[in-house]
Amino acid sequence: IAVIGMGPLGVEMAQALARLGLQVSAFSTGEHFAGIRDAAINTELAQVLKADMRLYTGAPAELREVAGGIEVRSGNQAVVVDQVVAAMGRTPNIEHLGLETLGVPLDERGLPPVDPQTQQIGNLPVFMAGDANGHLPLLHEGADEGHIAGINALAGTPRKFRRRTPLAIVFSDPQVAAVGRRWADLDARTTVTGCASFHDQGRARTALRNAGRLCIYADKATGRLQGAEMCTPQAEHMAHLLALAVQQKLTVRDLLGMPFYHPTYEEGLRTALRDAARQLPQPADSDLATCGWCPTRRSTRAATSASPVAWPRRRTAARASPGRPTASAPRRMSHSVPHRPPRPRRGRWPWRRERAVRRGRGRRRATGRNHSGQRHGGRRQHDPRTREGTHYPKFPIRL
Repeated sequence: IAVIGMGPLGVEMAQALARLGLQVSAFSTGEHFAGIRDAAINTELAQVLKADMRLYTGAPAELREVAGGIEVRSGNQAVVVDQVVAAMGRTPNIEHLGLETLGVPLDERGLPPVDPQTQQIGNLPVFMAGDANGHLPLLHEGADEGHIAGINALAGTPRKFRRRTPLAIVFSDPQVAAVGRRWADLDARTTVTGCASFHDQGRARTALRNAGRLCIYADKATGRLQGAEMCTPQAEHMAHLLALAVQQKLTVRDLLGMPFYHPTYEEGLRTALRDAARQLPQPADSDLATCGWCPTRRSTRAATSASPVAWPRRRTAARASPGRPTASAPRRMSHSVPHRPPRPRRGRWPWRRERAVRRGRGRRRATGRNHSGQRHGGRRQHDPRTREGTHYPKFPIRL
């Protein structure tokens, strides 16, 4: 079987058919696969695909029916197959919508200009969402666009909505994913790239899936994460994590301060983050962030012991006693004064006697019941050997 086109759909179909036992020949006019633009990631993906199928690139495929099947020719290479799968993308079905009557210019595909934040066509009260506008033919993007178009179609004035971070995942093996801005959209002079290979990654080696590569892109001046491209096992999970980081405008050091469990595939992401952090203008010597008080702890202690600090006064006045500050005496931190034992308890009774009475021991009135209303022997005399004359409760009394 032949697969024409090696975009996201072509890669998924070709690899699935190959691993079902078919002999697959894949054809692509370009050198990039699954929508990846990073050359290093594309090279890793090409090596994985060549292990499952024959890969022909660089020339358009021409089909001709011959005896015994269909001949597919690409450049000077030709192969005869039984069936052909055309995976050359999706075209919006807009032929009979009458878009040419709107009075707005159309592009070479016959599509009008659509604002991605409002889904509005120019200044007209017409909205175009989903696969029809040709922006991103993905389900979650189409759902958002339909939501935006529905709200603005019912509103008097269209509203602009902030779109989510771009996220694309190809379910191949290893998986392919792209988050945020692609490498082709960035300026190499103002961008640092952190890379990690999964050939020697601990969890990947244990699971015998040690193949692939991950690259993240960050702004060189601020360290803020811009995007990432990857061809790794379980890339769908790391892609969501990175999409969240891009959406929240986190930096490389912010991500390095997050926990990474061992052994997980996300440890490979930490390796790429460390590689990017070393290229920033002021590299840090630790992944962990330092707190604001710890570096100056000794100087703070010295200043506290040398001069009194105007600590806030207590709201209510207290009796002067050793070890307890009053309203006029400021409270000081525990590291600036020696430790003092707690004040002894005060009360009408000695505290030991009070505790004993509360637990049911000690003096009480001879009422025949305790303070919970349970019957007891009270002050009645009884023979401890026969237990006569004693009213025992149904269960032990414990307070």
